[in-house]
Amino acid sequence: MIKIIDLEHEYKKDNNESIKTLNKVNIDINKGDFVSIIGHNGSGKSTLAKHLNGLIIPQKGEVIIDDIKVIDDNNIWEIRRKVGMVFQNPDNQFVGGTIEEDIAFGLENIGFPSKDMMERINYAAGKVGMGDYLKRPPHKLSGGQKQRSAIGSVLAMEPDYLVLDEPTSMLDPKGRKEVIEVLRTLNKQDKMTILLITHFMDEVVYSDKVIVMDKGNIVLQGTPKEVFNNKKMLKSINLELPKAAILQEIIANKGINFKDEVLTKEDLVEELWQLF
Repeated sequence: MIKIIDLEHEYKKDNNESIKTLNKVNIDINKGDFVSIIGHNGSGKSTLAKHLNGLIIPQKGEVIIDDIKVIDDNNIWEIRRKVGMVFQNPDNQFVGGTIEEDIAFGLENIGFPSKDMMERINYAAGKVGMGDYLKRPPHKLSGGQKQRSAIGSVLAMEPDYLVLDEPTSMLDPKGRKEVIEVLRTLNKQDKMTILLITHFMDEVVYSDKVIVMDKGNIVLQGTPKEVFNNKKMLKSINLELPKAAILQEIIANKGINFKDEVLTKEDLVEELWQLF
């Protein structure tokens, strides 16, 4: 599991002023969990993500990955083998001329046997629905295809945890849907542990746990229903509800009440048909 204990972090500005971006953050993430972290820009989400594979070393507190502490360079490669990272802009992660070469690059870096490489490449590309695009150069792909390819390149190295820092923020709705469907499949079918950082509320409704951050603090956490039922808190930090929940509020204001709270499109349909 991943344990984050009293994690603190400060940035120094040019005038030597300090800005605290994480303040005594405590999180437990179990194997097989799908955890989403939400919050506005500056809430500390990305700073937290970079601690999980040693891109940032803890200043105060601890980050522990399967009993290995993220402390110094002595164990950084083992940490990065366990924790795969996918970032906001997939173009920044491509190093190969084709998708096949890009997936192979990571495998070469970890010394994966050449004779077994093509099998692993096909496996990883198939997991993200990119098996038919291996000979394509990245610049000829859509945004969603690029991000799925970037996820495939990480999956090829078989990490235990997959951390995604706003992976859909540069995508159109179709591309966002493609990526989230891949993540849900990896979690449910392959039991991959997912940590998704996003500002799209509709992406977190299928999570096991949602963590809400504001100004470096965890202000709320629980299941999606527990978190989104706390409407007053979310509105106080300018976070919206998922679209289905917003529509439920509009309908309720017209005097039509559902039996249960809704978060997803499927929930909404289930409630609506019973009304008629």
